Amino acid sequence: MNKKYPTYKLYIGTVEGEPGIADIVASLKSQTIANKKVIIAPLTSIAGDYANNDMASEESDRWKSVLEKADYTVEPKLVGIEVYKEIVNVWVEHKSQAK
Repeated sequence: MNKKYPTYKLYIGTVEGEPGIADIVASLKSQTIANKKVIIAPLTSIAGDYANNDMASEESDRWKSVLEKADYTVEPKLVGIEVYKEIVNVWVEHKSQAK
């Protein structure tokens, strides 16, 4: 992804594991982020409770809140990867190749 979109920095973290949100904040702080704006999005097929509750909730330990406390402007994009035609095409291709 970083090769395809070199003007964007992509970080992948997990809710229950490593790297977690603290690791992501540390990585962000080591970079110069224009306008201190970050976009958070789930890397799941469907954006359900996980995206709403663990990422974008106003609770103090959620990704959005943690990033805002670190002085970032956060834009949640709460859609699953099923909305991206290119990814669905890969799934369909893999399904057609499965035995």
